[in-house]
Amino acid sequence: NHPPVVIVDGALDRVVSPGEKVLLNASRTYDPDGDELSFKWWQYYDADTVNTKIEISNDSQSEASFLVPDESSKDIHIILEVTDNGSPALSRYSRIIYKIK
Repeated sequence: NHPPVVIVDGALDRVVSPGEKVLLNASRTYDPDGDELSFKWWQYYDADTVNTKIEISNDSQSEASFLVPDESSKDIHIILEVTDNGSPALSRYSRIIYKIK
């Protein structure tokens, strides 16, 4: 079994504006063995500086979204966790950092 290859569209460091709807897209992610993949998008609270809990829509799909809170000069760290259904199940991660300007 080989781990998934995680591909997130766009740069991994991005600038966003308060109130902006951010689209998350990892639909080009694949498994070299053809195993089925599960996706989980989540906010990495320990690393980011926003005071708001981000609600990610479709957090278990390859495409998801969230609204940027009204907090200027803060960072949001979003993690994509992709796991295959091989034996043993293997996971890979990607982090996207959003700087609110």
